[in-house]
Amino acid sequence: MIGFTSVIGLFFTAQVLIFSGVLFIAGKFLPTALADVYVGVPTFGRLLIMIILCSAPANLLIAKAFQVAPASLASAVNMASVVLFSVGAALLVDGVRLNWQIVAATALALVGSVWVVYAMKSTGA
Repeated sequence: MIGFTSVIGLFFTAQVLIFSGVLFIAGKFLPTALADVYVGVPTFGRLLIMIILCSAPANLLIAKAFQVAPASLASAVNMASVVLFSVGAALLVDGVRLNWQIVAATALALVGSVWVVYAMKSTGA
């Protein structure tokens, strides 16, 4: 088993790849720098590029995390990374300002992830 921080690193790297790919498909990943690519490559072409460069490697990283860590821990870290990156991507793409409600809701979701691990451990998983 590898360390907890390594599991976090695997999931966070996977989320960076996934969200970069999603934003690339939508034409919102580095829109100024990649403007010519977005004009010249149709959405389906960007989807194929994303699958090869982002989605496949991200899935390998997620599989590796589940291989080297207990499923309860890997699942909780996965949930936490999805929450953090979903909120972060929405804030960046939409230009929304961070406020106490977003922080509180995100913290509550992260506490829920930790609670899942505790509940699984207390029931013998």
